[in-house]
Amino acid sequence: MPLRSWITAAAFATLLSACADPEEQFKAGRLYDACDRAWPVCTTTGGCVVGNAQYLEGRFPGTRRFVVRTQGQAEIAVLMLLKTQGATGAETRFEWNEAGCGTKSVEAIEGLSLFKEYEALGEVRRVAKVHREGDHLIEITSDATADYLLKVEVR
Repeated sequence: MPLRSWITAAAFATLLSACADPEEQFKAGRLYDACDRAWPVCTTTGGCVVGNAQYLEGRFPGTRRFVVRTQGQAEIAVLMLLKTQGATGAETRFEWNEAGCGTKSVEAIEGLSLFKEYEALGEVRRVAKVHREGDHLIEITSDATADYLLKVEVR
């Protein structure tokens, strides 16, 4: 392929990638999980076990519960892409339970800050460190009105 044709093809590919759908970029080859089962954990249930290969869809207001398994100490990042935004609500709360459910980390985002963070960064991201191997219940509760995609990154 002549150099000029190669440069034109590369420029076209770059242009196409710049126009990629934000939802597809967020999913990045992950598989959809309806998260509609009942995994027992922490005297309640999570709808699914989520790792680095899945994504979920959901709607606020409400609570999303799911399980993340770790092989030991890990950092669990929860990332959300907001497909729609409605009423801001008062609070969006993230909880990471340790395996065995003796302790948990909690982080809250107040009202409009959820939408402002999303608009500024293109995602909402919260991270917590867990210290024990096993099943960790993750709960996200919000009274905001929004449709979202959710994924986790376990490191």
